[in-house]
Amino acid sequence: MKRILLTLIICLLSLNNYAQEQITAELEKAYGEEKYDLIISEHSEMVSEYPAKAIYYVGMAYYMKADDNNVLKLMDLSIKKDKTDPDAYFIKGMTLNYMGQFDKAIESFNKAIELDSSNSNYFSGLGDSYVSQEKYNKALSVYVTATEKNEPIDRPFTMIPQIYAELNQPKKALEAFYKSKETISKESDSYINALYNIGLYEFLNKEYDKSEIAYKELIELGISSFNWKDHLSSLSDKEALVYNLVLDLANREGIKMPEVWVYQSKDPNAFATWATKNSSLVAVSSALLDKMSKDEIEWVVAHEMAHVFNWDMVTMTLLQWVINTFVIFASRVIANIASSYFSKGEWSSTMIYYATAIVLDIV
Repeated sequence: MKRILLTLIICLLSLNNYAQEQITAELEKAYGEEKYDLIISEHSEMVSEYPAKAIYYVGMAYYMKADDNNVLKLMDLSIKKDKTDPDAYFIKGMTLNYMGQFDKAIESFNKAIELDSSNSNYFSGLGDSYVSQEKYNKALSVYVTATEKNEPIDRPFTMIPQIYAELNQPKKALEAFYKSKETISKESDSYINALYNIGLYEFLNKEYDKSEIAYKELIELGISSFNWKDHLSSLSDKEALVYNLVLDLANREGIKMPEVWVYQSKDPNAFATWATKNSSLVAVSSALLDKMSKDEIEWVVAHEMAHVFNWDMVTMTLLQWVINTFVIFASRVIANIASSYFSKGEWSSTMIYYATAIVLDIV
């Protein structure tokens, strides 16, 4: 009798384990197929009975729907059932980042790293927390560590040069953008971002040939430009929105209509570049048009057009160059006059000239 009961208990436990493995596999498959609404509607009420990893996938469905409170609730439940899964701590940290709770996010990322120090994602998430707190040196150290892991993700390579720029180290920023370009896939939006910034930094360094090389490659990538004006009737609503907004803003500012580019990408992104206000372009990704609302698209395009209007870094650099040139020229003229009128005794005209020029350059 005892043997029969023991056999029944073992069978029941085996069936329960099998059922839990099945539900986890089912949820993993549904999540991979992006069936987030289905996962939430069919499983959210039964998570208390599920194993930790199954709960994690339900939480991930909420994560993809940007339901932060439910994500935290389910990740905490998953962690309660299994404290050894670093992925749950990582997603909890990412969610806390989005919610602006950076200290708590740092705790979660550090726990994930403690459980698995080989994952580039965990270090990258921790770096994001430090950036949000403006702790740039800590962020830089963590991002560098992320790049040293096996199969590192793109983000730390993109963030490192931006941190150097934030720390006012343009030479290191440019070097890091080149490393980013050499390391990440050409299929990534991060590659486009690196090319764009290389072109800009080289232009500011007056390395115009290098700048041209970067921008030519940018154009040769999967980026397309066509005469939208001649194809307005065939544009989608969102494409027409981009074109009309760029045209309207350009007309308001009295500048030539920029070129409008669209490039294929799975990530929503946009950028602007220009030689002058009247020779510029605005580029948007296909994912931006697919995933963003019209209001969001309007905000992004207006933001990029603002760069063109302000002529940002290029204008400031050229203006500083003009001012410096004028100051040097003026100092030499005044020094020459001074040397002509005040050169007497031990003070030769040459000594007076250079003394005056140096003083004026410093001033």
